[in-house]
Amino acid sequence: MAKPWIAHTLGEVRGSGWTRGPRDFRGVRDAMMEDGNPNGFYVLKFDNVDLVPEFIPFPSSADGTNRMRIMLDPPMVLSEHNGIHRGALQAGTKLVVNLFDGGIRDSVRASIDGNPERIMTYTVRTDPFIEALYEEFRNTDDAYPTPDRSSHVWELTIPENLSTGLHQIVVRSTDEFGQSQRGTFTFELEGEICLKRRPNALSGACNRDTPLNFSSSQSSSFSVFEPQYL
Repeated sequence: MAKPWIAHTLGEVRGSGWTRGPRDFRGVRDAMMEDGNPNGFYVLKFDNVDLVPEFIPFPSSADGTNRMRIMLDPPMVLSEHNGIHRGALQAGTKLVVNLFDGGIRDSVRASIDGNPERIMTYTVRTDPFIEALYEEFRNTDDAYPTPDRSSHVWELTIPENLSTGLHQIVVRSTDEFGQSQRGTFTFELEGEICLKRRPNALSGACNRDTPLNFSSSQSSSFSVFEPQYL
């Protein structure tokens, strides 16, 4: 059986454009693409007529040399202001993985707390990370492009019966060329699930009639800019 024709548009070096996003320590803008893919470059591995492309984000970018971004959507309601992944989940929280330069022929699996891996669902949707960055920097000189649907996102619904305490998620992927990647995400639950999602996820808290029962500070805001990596 003939293999499918594969075409790659190598546009990630310029990302969404050299004028997009905030500047780094070198004065170079972030240039993250509309689908949440960071700008970067390819290593093309040839074996006679066979080709295996590997996308690598620029080391100076927020994603460094990671090959995937792991997030919760909607983000957790935090038990402490400016905390990271410690608080309560909202109802219907999904694990969202953006496998950079991935596609429908790739597979992504996730294991929660060492349990058997579950196959994540391929979904064409916007990346919540670029959505949050867009809202933070819109109408400024550092604005990002309007988020667009991504063709390399996978989802998995987080169980609502997780106990309080630390939880670790391990994500593994295998692309159409046989290359494997691994990433981890850790979060801590300190209260009951937030049962009512607010209309605007960026507003940062449960409805007032929803108990949180935090063991620490009740100050709550969303951790929307803190994906975790290996």
